[in-house]
Amino acid sequence: MRKKLFATVLLAVVLGSSSLFAFGIGLQGGFIAGNAGYGNGAVTFKLDDMPWIFAANASFGDHLGFGITADNWLANKELVAPLKYYYGWGLAGSVFLSDGWQTLFAGGRALAGVNLFVLDDVLEFYLQVAWQPGISVYIGDKSGLDPVLFSFPGAFGFRFWL
Repeated sequence: MRKKLFATVLLAVVLGSSSLFAFGIGLQGGFIAGNAGYGNGAVTFKLDDMPWIFAANASFGDHLGFGITADNWLANKELVAPLKYYYGWGLAGSVFLSDGWQTLFAGGRALAGVNLFVLDDVLEFYLQVAWQPGISVYIGDKSGLDPVLFSFPGAFGFRFWL
């Protein structure tokens, strides 16, 4: 009985609070140009009442990579209706796995982009670029630290707003 009551109360809280905020979730693709260029795909999500946008990405190819980013938009202003521009800063981290070596990366981000809302603000399209300097730690065949100054991720994607 307590489990049913708890589940009912939890469901009521979730459904009742869903009108208090909007949640955007979508997919993006991109390429990181710089010292070690590669492509990736990501799931991205954002709450409308917070300036932070999060992405969890994966890359495949010669190595397997997983990463996360957290970007803080400082502004999202109208450029030409309905097109907006945004800029901000963020943090990034990733892990790359390959035969004989692993790489850990941590860094900061400076970003800018444009976004466009369509279908009564239900669907958002965006395009962004960032400068992502940081430190890579290599473990395995090529061990050591490497400062990364030339890393420029670009991404394009969409988010559905629920």
